[in-house]
Amino acid sequence: MKRMFEKHAKNAQPLNEPASKRVPIPTSAPDSLITAPDYEGYQILRQMQSILPVKCGEFLDSTNPDEDNGSYFDQIIDAALMECLCRLKDENIEHERVIRGALKKLNQEKNHETEKELETLRHRLEEAEKRYELICKVYYAGTAYEKYKEVTS
Repeated sequence: MKRMFEKHAKNAQPLNEPASKRVPIPTSAPDSLITAPDYEGYQILRQMQSILPVKCGEFLDSTNPDEDNGSYFDQIIDAALMECLCRLKDENIEHERVIRGALKKLNQEKNHETEKELETLRHRLEEAEKRYELICKVYYAGTAYEKYKEVTS
């Protein structure tokens, strides 16, 4: 079992990769650029990873544990893990709220732009209908269709 963890540890990627190593992804969709801040909950495990060997060493130096005390640090690790999971869950909720808020704002802006464009198109349609009526009036003036146009309009 120890071999399995060693195998995965060799291929493990760092949890907090610096921004300089991140690869920018080109996109033409403005919605895809909306992101929440990075997660910070895993930092508890990072701290635990650096503190735990020291605590284990101090514990083993100051006591002479037998095999029944093998699970002493399990409670400490489990508590840190539960705290980390709770923080990540809270951060997830907050990140979803941030992203939804940004999307809502973006959609409101798009809606406003679309409403303005729709109003412009309605105005152009009214102008085109008036011009069409004028053209028909001039085109049919002095013909038999002039009376027919007056009756149907």
